[in-house]
Amino acid sequence: MKNKTYKVLEIIEKFKKYHDKSIKIIGEKKEFNINFNIKGVPHLLGLQYMNKSKNNSAFGANERFKFCLKNKIDDAQIINKIEENFGKVQAENVKNRINTFGYFMDNLEHGFIVNKTLDSNMTVSHLIIQDKNNEIMHLGILSGNNGGFLEDFEDEKTKDILKSYFVEDNMDYFIKSKIIEEIKDIRIYDEILEDFLPLSFNEEKNKNLIEKFFNDKEHFNYKESLNNIKDEKIEKKKNIKIPKKKKSKESENER
Repeated sequence: MKNKTYKVLEIIEKFKKYHDKSIKIIGEKKEFNINFNIKGVPHLLGLQYMNKSKNNSAFGANERFKFCLKNKIDDAQIINKIEENFGKVQAENVKNRINTFGYFMDNLEHGFIVNKTLDSNMTVSHLIIQDKNNEIMHLGILSGNNGGFLEDFEDEKTKDILKSYFVEDNMDYFIKSKIIEEIKDIRIYDEILEDFLPLSFNEEKNKNLIEKFFNDKEHFNYKESLNNIKDEKIEKKKNIKIPKKKKSKESENER
């Protein structure tokens, strides 16, 4: 009998401390300004698919999270419920989200910014992508000028929104992108210091970044500081190579 895992609950617990924080993700030319909302994380993980009614909103996903938390629902139970509602393919898609989201965010600084170019129901303007083992992780961002986070966060329309997360084994969603920018810096606003501090979602790396920042603010360089921190070896290539092009695994529903 396999041990129960609670990655969904653990991920959301980890990201609670970032709720309502202003975060900047800075590329070579593109910059995203995000007001992080913990209510959006269950949607990124795919909990909305626990609803038979196909309630794809962030509200629906957040309600499912509350149910999971109250009843101590483990990951396998979540996946089984999604398979019951939408079949094995969608269940596997959500499983991939749950299994990779923590890794993706811990290594967000290694991502690349691209345009979302595939004509689909997913209303995002840009993607941050990373590849691992021939799988491409996508974080979809809706620029603030294009509207808010679904219907649930109307007050966030001036911000950029983390709107979707999914994993594919092809480049279909950005194959025609005119940009591919390395992330140069990530910052989080500190209300006490009234300043934007360097940020990594990996706690060990973040601790080291903060230490280097305060040791020499004037000459601090985010990427150079990261390179000096012992980190998991990640291949950084702008030309992401995929063995063969396959049909998108996820449904064309709003993610």
